[in-house]
Amino acid sequence: MSGPRESWPTAERLRALFNYDPATGALTWRVQQGRARAGDPAGHRRKDGRNTVRVDRLIFLGYRVIWCHVTGEWPRAEIDHIDCNPSNDAWSNLREASGFQNGLNRRVRADSKAGIKGVQWCRQHAKWRARFRRRVLGYFGTLDEANAAYFVAASAADAAFARAQ
Repeated sequence: MSGPRESWPTAERLRALFNYDPATGALTWRVQQGRARAGDPAGHRRKDGRNTVRVDRLIFLGYRVIWCHVTGEWPRAEIDHIDCNPSNDAWSNLREASGFQNGLNRRVRADSKAGIKGVQWCRQHAKWRARFRRRVLGYFGTLDEANAAYFVAASAADAAFARAQ
């Protein structure tokens, strides 16, 4: 987002500009805006799947506009997509989260050799090492055991946001 927070549009302004379908997550223009006509999809999708919307010469992430449109307030923290799909802006898939909580809900990294969050092969011990928040949880003979250890630690930190894989 750009510009000082005081210059961001109000919820009333957003509701005057956009229609939002909470079931599908579709954000459409309510009024003609430049080349876009009323009823056209608002914004454009980035390569990472997130939608961006230009409002009064400022660019916002679509799900943040949706949050303000629905709740009447700009989010105080991050917005988490429960299913980890940044294109799914259905209201049931959005929740406010801290950066830590949002991190708990991330999927496993694409370059992970184990294919499991928080688990790496340790050559020195010839076992799977589970780590959570830079803390080694232990060394395990199987991926399943290491994954279970990671998930227990993540759940203890915040069960609603913990994702094992």
